[in-house]
Formats: sequence, structure tokens, C-alpha cells
Amino acid sequence: MLRTTFIAISLALIALVAIVVGKTLMVPAYVAPVSEAAPASGFDANKIAARLAEAVRFQTISWQEGAAPEKIKASHEALIAFRDWLTTTYPGFSKAATREIISDYSVLYTWEGSDPSLKPALLMSHMDVVPVVPGTEPNWKHSPFSGDIEDNFVWGRGTMDAKAGIIGQLEAAETLIAGGFKPKRTIMFAFGHDEELGGNEGNKKIAAMLAAKNIKLELVDDEGGAITQGLVPGVDSPVALVGVAEKGYVTLKLTAHSPGGHSSLPLPIAETAIGRLAHAIEKIENAPFESRIDGIAKDFLLQLMPAMKFGPRLAIANLWLLEPLVIRSMNAAPASGASLHTTNTWFTLGQNASLGEATVTGAGSTLHSNGLILGWGGTGEGTLNIEDNAVVTNVGHELSVGRDTATAKGTINISSGGILNAGPETRIGHAGIGVVNIAGGTMNMQGGGWAMLGEGGAANGTLNMSSGA
Repeated sequence: MLRTTFIAISLALIALVAIVVGKTLMVPAYVAPVSEAAPASGFDANKIAARLAEAVRFQTISWQEGAAPEKIKASHEALIAFRDWLTTTYPGFSKAATREIISDYSVLYTWEGSDPSLKPALLMSHMDVVPVVPGTEPNWKHSPFSGDIEDNFVWGRGTMDAKAGIIGQLEAAETLIAGGFKPKRTIMFAFGHDEELGGNEGNKKIAAMLAAKNIKLELVDDEGGAITQGLVPGVDSPVALVGVAEKGYVTLKLTAHSPGGHSSLPLPIAETAIGRLAHAIEKIENAPFESRIDGIAKDFLLQLMPAMKFGPRLAIANLWLLEPLVIRSMNAAPASGASLHTTNTWFTLGQNASLGEATVTGAGSTLHSNGLILGWGGTGEGTLNIEDNAVVTNVGHELSVGRDTATAKGTINISSGGILNAGPETRIGHAGIGVVNIAGGTMNMQGGGWAMLGEGGAANGTLNMSSGA
């Protein structure tokens, strides 16, 4: 009996291995194309790099609302200068295409095709760049707007995001025009000036204008991935990453309540508001959304499968059996794991009638949040202490200290070398009572952001600075 069972199990395993290996061998191995064609006529890589470098030197920065007027004025002047530079740098294209200016700074070019029955194609990019965080300039290998060319790279803010798109599109169009090419399909080029702020005045207005004219597009091509090598596990060949979908998001707001008391008779930490919040946050971190290989993520892996080494190719060819192992492997790296699941959370201390307090202390201690609200509504009170060289960074937009009601109070205490990197929109007293005390600490505004003391209703905002703040 045992011998029969052993033989049956062995045969089943042999059959399983045969199926797994067979399915893998059925995947044709990727053969890298070998091109003997000459380089594209009319293109000079050095000249193109030099023009991209020159484009980078225009400091077309998108500043948040509330930034210094002189900064906004300088950026607007840079946008106009950059727009005019495009006209003189690409004269053939500027003559062949019509240009419309939207919201004073964004541009829409239309290169008319010979067949008006065809829907136009729209190529997009944006002229603006994000600001450089003050104090980080020494961390740059090259000055952010230097446009230096070194080691076959163009260095500077906007090289990737996204002036390379503008220069690449116009270089191609200029070269085609010089060769006598005329498109059959109309091609449109939309270059917004405020994409980094959401695009409300730029590409959103362009879209509204196209809709008003009843212009329906055949395709839209915007900024996305890049040609990478070594980024996709198991693939040695260069991979062009083309974005074909956009992820959604979810925001979780956590609220904890606890009775008041005195420090001489403290509650057990598990019964305090901050203790329960900490436990809840830990539970969220330890229970991410379910990881799945389906939809576009699955299509991506299947398309790359022929180019993979044998081991990864075997795993992808047999997802019916090995999907849990593939998911575990992908989740080990944040970049690949994010394609299977993502979570985003906000942190709120003190909401309605609750009290919340958190302390981040000690060198090397850091807290990153997608948004931070201290004292939100009702009589809620929230306190955040940043001490002893600890760092708190708000990577989202909003930092509100005392929000929504006159009795809501939020307090931030920064001391002993503590650092707060505030989000672009900081309100100290947002229709509530907001207090920030800085004694021997630092508060930085990120991304050209702004801080407002007292906004709306009976708001009361206070910023106290002392002792080397």
C-alpha cells in the first residue's frame, strides 16, 4: 500500500514538474532586435542635449498660493521667455503650426493634417517644475537650474519632469518638417504651465477649449515612464515603461477618544487616545490591501515574460501555481509591490471632544505623513512634540493646527534640534486655535509652500520663536 502511494505521489510530482517546465518552454525566448540602420537623419545628440540644457535654465517654477509675489512674477517671466525661446529655437515648427496662448502662459500648437476627417492626436507635456526645497541646494551634485552636461547626462530640475518631453517632441517635429514631411492626421501639442499645481489653469483650460470646439481626439500621449535597464527583476534588456492607467487612492482618518486626567495618575498607555491611535496605525501598516496579479499588472508581466531569465519566466508562465510566490517576491521591493497594492493614510490628533498627543524624539526618529491635522472640530485638542533632533515630514499638502471650530486647538512644539518639514499648505489657526512653539528647532516650508496664521471664522494663529529657532 505504501509503495503504491509513493509511486502515485512520485508520478504526480513528475507530471506537475513536466507541466510547469513544459509551459515555460512554450514561451518563446526573447530575441533582441538587431538594427543595422543608420542613425536617424537630421538628429544631432549633442545639439539636442545642449537645447535641453538651455531649456532647464529657465526657472519656470510653480509656486504654491501665498508664495512671495516676486517669486511668482519671476516664474511668470521665465515662462514667457521659455515660450518665446521655443519659437526661435524651432522656426520650422513655429511656421508650420499655429499657436494659441491659454491662461496667459500655457500653449496649444496645432499642426494641421491633410485629412480633416481624421481625429487629431494630442501630444502633451508641461513647462513648469517644482521648487527646490530651501537648504537642500548643497545636496545637488549640480546646481538645480545649471543645465550642466556631464558624463552624457543633462543635469537639472525639469530634465525628466518634463522638459525632455517638450524638447523631444519639437525636435522630432522640426526634423520632419525640414525633410518635407506633412502629416495626414492633425497633430496638437499642449504644454501647460501649472501641471505641478494640478493643471487647473493650464491643461484643464485647454481641455475645456477643445470640448467647446467639439474636437474629439484619436489619442492622447502625456508624460509617463522611461526606458530603463535593471529596474524590472529578471530582465536584462532595456524596458520601455509606458503608463496606460492611473491608480486611485483612499484616505483614512483615525480618531481616538479618552477621558481626561492628571499626569500623577496616568492611564495605561493602551487606554490613552495616543496609545489606541498608535495601535490602530500599527494594525493598518500590518494589514495592507490584498495583493493581486491581475489587470494591467498581469498584462505587464506577461508581455515581459519572453525577455525574462528562465527562473522568473517559469514563475510567470505558471501563475496558476506560483502566484503566491511571485506576489511575495514583488512585495519585497516597494517599487514592484506598489503595482499590486497601495495604501495612503492621514494622521489626525484630537478630533471633536478628544485629546491626542504624540511625541517624536531622538536623532534618527522620523515620522512621515500624507497629511497632518492637530485639533479638528468641536473641542478637540491635538499636540505634536518634535524633540532631540527628530524629524517630522508632511509629504501631503495640508498641515492644519486648530481646524474648523473656534474651540478646536492644535499645538506643535519643536525643540532641541527637532525639525518639522511642513507641507505646501500650512494653516496655524484654521478657523480654530493654532500654536507653534519653536525653541531651538527648525520649521521648513516645502515645495515653495506658505504658512498662514489665523484663517477664517474666529481663527487664532500664533507662532512663537525663541532660543535659536
